[in-house]
Amino acid sequence: MSFKELSRITLAGISYPSEFSGRQYFYVPAGILSLASYVSKHGFKPEIIDFQLMNYENPYSPDSISDFLKSASSDIIGISVMTKDLPAVLIACGKFRELFPEKTIILGGPGPTGSAKHIMEKFPCVDFIIRGEGEITLLELLKALKDNEPLSEINGLVFRDRDKVVVNPARCRIENLDELPLPDYSLIDHRKYNIIYIPSTRGCRHFCTFCDQPALWQGREIRRSLKSLTDEIDYITKELKAKWEIAFSDNEFCADPERFEEFSRIYRENNYDFCFSMDRRVDSVDDTFLKEARKINCGLILYGVESGSEKVLREIKKGFKPDSIKPGLLASSRFMINSIASFMFSYPFETAEDFLETANLIYSMWNEKTMNFITFQIHYLSPLPRTPIFEKYKDRIVRRKVSNLMVTKRNEAQYDTIIDNDLKKAAVLPKKLDNDRDEDDPEVEKLIRENPEICSGFYIYNSPGLHVKENIIECLKILFREKVKTALFIKDDYRYLFNGRKIVAAGPADDKDVNGLYLKIDYQTLKNPQQFIEELKQTGKKQGLIEFAGHTLPENTTTGDMIFSLLESMRASGINPILLSPVKQCLFRFTVSLKMQSQFGMPSTAFKTYKLS
Repeated sequence: MSFKELSRITLAGISYPSEFSGRQYFYVPAGILSLASYVSKHGFKPEIIDFQLMNYENPYSPDSISDFLKSASSDIIGISVMTKDLPAVLIACGKFRELFPEKTIILGGPGPTGSAKHIMEKFPCVDFIIRGEGEITLLELLKALKDNEPLSEINGLVFRDRDKVVVNPARCRIENLDELPLPDYSLIDHRKYNIIYIPSTRGCRHFCTFCDQPALWQGREIRRSLKSLTDEIDYITKELKAKWEIAFSDNEFCADPERFEEFSRIYRENNYDFCFSMDRRVDSVDDTFLKEARKINCGLILYGVESGSEKVLREIKKGFKPDSIKPGLLASSRFMINSIASFMFSYPFETAEDFLETANLIYSMWNEKTMNFITFQIHYLSPLPRTPIFEKYKDRIVRRKVSNLMVTKRNEAQYDTIIDNDLKKAAVLPKKLDNDRDEDDPEVEKLIRENPEICSGFYIYNSPGLHVKENIIECLKILFREKVKTALFIKDDYRYLFNGRKIVAAGPADDKDVNGLYLKIDYQTLKNPQQFIEELKQTGKKQGLIEFAGHTLPENTTTGDMIFSLLESMRASGINPILLSPVKQCLFRFTVSLKMQSQFGMPSTAFKTYKLS
């Protein structure tokens, strides 16, 4: 290559067209614009190409991505890749390399960072991978290629030395983010975009075990100065006059109260009027913070709640307890136009009982009318390399066609959205998906199945009681759509009772994934309860959903006495009996009827019943 060619680089953003609730979103490729600005400052000439702006009939096809890469005018192409796009991009790079063997391909971004060595070993079409922050590493690589210098001293780089893959040490964090130039927005047509994520920090101070951020940032949050942040905002809103929605991309925007107070002061003094959204922790908000956030036009806060189970929250090192979730969300709903509570399930250590605590939290809050919207999201947990959970449970991942984020029109089709304008609630819940369901493209599916260590994001963990959890989600959808509070759901030998206060999941005695028993009791059992009770005690179950075979029961008070005695014996054995349908009043003497009602909540009418498909 000539010096001129080596002074040029094409930076390609690969993301699929995004659509949610009928609206298309075009995200400013801020990450590659930052890279472009940095290398441009040091004499290189970058161009930006953006896949989301293309109009392919099938944008998810590797052929479409390969065709898109042909628009690169440089011989060096840097591609920013998210985890969800990695399989298609790797295939596309192979196809592109066959057509243009002289081109140099560099991958970066969250997708390849966690599995860089595996990618380099299996995909010779990729020349380099940059791990972590890319600005300095990319610049040093471009200089080394231009000057034909060795690559071994470039931290953060993974490359191939003949047939050997070399993984250089990780690069130290960029300590002064203000030294980075602002993204070069002149490289894009700002009229083609409508939303931008702007970071005021890099990194995360928390160590959640499901997340790859701790491995990337080592638990450190490094801040830009608020002057640097507002300089960028001023350029976007006043000079560029871009009509973009602004979302702050920090894991926890202005986590310290003093920093938020300073940001709020600057917002007022500068007479800003832009609306924005942010992420926060649900245990870190109160009325004072929320009231001020609303005054300066924050309209939406997303909370990564993750679970309603104290055990799960402790296991993932979330750092708060379930009792902070509901107060935080209710407080947020008093001020924010929308508060999003995002949960995950299918943790490899999460039992059905653990998930019931999450479902019960959502169920209990749904019918509480709030001033503004609360949106509940539930996602399958995505296995990610370099996370403690993945290292411990990576032998328990299974291929499953799931979407963990609603970022594309295709992914949105894998969720069901229910909106209740009266209650000011919304739910975005995943569809129940079958095992062994293939991707649309056979090449992509083959790569995913042959490379689980690279494509782990296309798998889920084999989680205990997953069928029960998925059934409960289907029950919630029906409840929310039908606007009912109490109902009984039937699925094969399982029963799911929503009694207005909590959810009880019950199934066969030999299913260890549910904590409840579904029991259909006949007259013979009532006559000889001792063995029946002993068998129940052996199951270790705590709940019993009970139906009586009414047509076999003699209609006299002796039968009523036996029913009451059986229920008392069950409770004495540690099993809480719950009646699914009313029993005829003629079976009970008056005093026994009163005891039945007070002690066992004997229903006066049958629960509305639904059958799950």
